[in-house]
Amino acid sequence: MQLHSLADIARLVRNQRAKLNLSQADAADLAGVSRQLIGRIERGIGGTSIETFMKISSALDIALEGHANDGQQEMLSGFSDALDRWLLNDLTPPESTNE
Repeated sequence: MQLHSLADIARLVRNQRAKLNLSQADAADLAGVSRQLIGRIERGIGGTSIETFMKISSALDIALEGHANDGQQEMLSGFSDALDRWLLNDLTPPESTNE
C-alpha cells in the first residue's frame, strides 16, 4: 500500500492488525496501549504521541518506509511532519513544498 494521506496510515494499521489476525484488544496489549486508542487510530482520529504511535507500529511490525517507492522517499520525510501534527491532534494542513 502506498501512503498518500493520513487515512492511508489508519488503513495500514487496520490492515496489518487484521493480517496478523489480532483483535484491537490483542494489538493494544502487544503495544501496551488501550483498545480505544487502537480504534481511534484506525478511524483516523489523532491525539496520540509519536512515541505511542511508534510503539503500535513496532508491535504490529509496521515500517512506514516499506510502503514508499524510491520516488516517495522524499515525500515520506514531509509526510512525517504531517504525521506528527495529526498524532498531536493539530489538524492544520501542512504547507505545500511543491514549487
